[in-house]
Amino acid sequence: MLADGAIGSELLKAEIELDRTVEANLLKPHRVEYLHKRAIAAGAELITTNSFGMPGASESSEWRTAFHAGIEIADAVVRSEPRQVAVMLSVYPGELLQYSDVVCASFHRPTTKHWVLLIETAIDLEDACIAVDIARQNGVETIAATCHFRSGGLMPDGSTPAQAVSALHEAGASIVGANCGEVPEAMVTVAEQMRAVTDLPLLFQPNAGMPQNTDAGWIYPVDAERFAANAARLLNAGASIVGGCCGTTPAHIAAIDRLLFHPQRRE
Repeated sequence: MLADGAIGSELLKAEIELDRTVEANLLKPHRVEYLHKRAIAAGAELITTNSFGMPGASESSEWRTAFHAGIEIADAVVRSEPRQVAVMLSVYPGELLQYSDVVCASFHRPTTKHWVLLIETAIDLEDACIAVDIARQNGVETIAATCHFRSGGLMPDGSTPAQAVSALHEAGASIVGANCGEVPEAMVTVAEQMRAVTDLPLLFQPNAGMPQNTDAGWIYPVDAERFAANAARLLNAGASIVGGCCGTTPAHIAAIDRLLFHPQRRE
C-alpha cells in the first residue's frame, strides 16, 4: 500500500511556524486540504491527518480545536474522493499520553470509525508502548506504531528493531514500523530485522534525508527518484506500506507510484 508524504515540512513552505503546524487546520485549512488532495493525486491510498504536535500549556484549548479540525479536513477529503482512501490519525507518543481523552475519543465518532491511529516518531520505546496500551484500553481497534531509528539501526534509547516489534506488538499495536530517520537507505536493514521476527504489517515512512541550510533556504537532499528506488528496497525487505516523512513531497510519492504501483503512469 502507498501512503502519503510529509505535511509539516510542506506547511513550513506556506510560512506556517514550526510550532504551529497543527493550528494550520484553523489558520490555513484550504492549504491542508490541498496537501491531502495532492497526495491522493500522486497515488497515495493512505493519508495522514495534520495532527502531529504538542501544544504549549497556554494553547491547550486552541490545540484541541485545531486537532479536531484536522480530522474533519481529512474526513471531508476522503469522502469526496471517487476511489477508496484510508486515513491514519497521526500523533506523537507524548501527545497521546497528555491528551488521551481527546485522541481516543476521536475514534468513537462516526467519521473515524474505520481509521487507523498512528503513534509515530517514537524515540523512547517504553513511552510508545504506554501510548499504544492506553489507546487499546480506550477502544481504539487498529493501532500503528512507528519508531525513529538512527543510521546505526538503533532507536535513541538504544532499542533494536526486533525489541521494538516485540514490545509494541505485546502492547497492542497491529501495525509496526519506522518513520523519520536520517538516511532513507538505513531503513532497509530495519525492515529486514523487523520482518525476521514478525508477520505484522510493516509501515515505513523515511525522511528525504536530513535538512540542509542553503542560500535558497532549507532543503532535503534525497530526490524523488532516489526515494522511490529505496521504497522498492523496503518492499523487498518486507515492508507492507511505504510513504514519506519530513521533506517528502507529492513528487516523491508520485515517483513511488510510477515505479512500483502503476508503471503505466510513467511519462
